[in-house]
Amino acid sequence: MLHDLLEITIAKYQHNHREQGKNKHRRQRKQAKAQANRAMETTLQSVNKAKTRSNDALPWVLISNIKTIYIFSYKE
Repeated sequence: MLHDLLEITIAKYQHNHREQGKNKHRRQRKQAKAQANRAMETTLQSVNKAKTRSNDALPWVLISNIKTIYIFSYKE
């Protein structure tokens, strides 16, 4: 009886621990995605500001965001 109860408790603990790990990774992925989206948004804003300030076309904009490097190019 006590042995069974102990096994059930351990199984529940292991299950919860696994779920917490999954949730942590899910949360980290969401945060990374949100950070990349913010970087893209600020870049697009700076490109648009630069376009409105001058008539010269920006040849390229380079941003590095932690592990990712984005290169944007466009033609007017």
